[in-house]
Amino acid sequence: MFKWIIIGGGIQSVTMASFLLKEKKASIRELAIVDPHQKPLQNWKRCTEFISILYLCTGLYVTGALAELEAGTIARNTSGARQAAERIIQSL
Repeated sequence: MFKWIIIGGGIQSVTMASFLLKEKKASIRELAIVDPHQKPLQNWKRCTEFISILYLCTGLYVTGALAELEAGTIARNTSGARQAAERIIQSL
């Protein structure tokens, strides 16, 4: 019998599962992730590739259309990409 059943294999579910395992709140045998996809994060990876999110270990950087609120209307073109790259480099 499972002690924990997590519905969905997205980023929040995988983070929760990782936390439970790391903090020894559950073992692998006591934890189940229910998701229609074959692998955890499969749909999340597909969606983030589609909207051009660049994920780095030290943070999450958003470029393209999702960056319009911060960068303005140029976020979607090459000038916006250049500006986003400069900001990412400065933050590293």
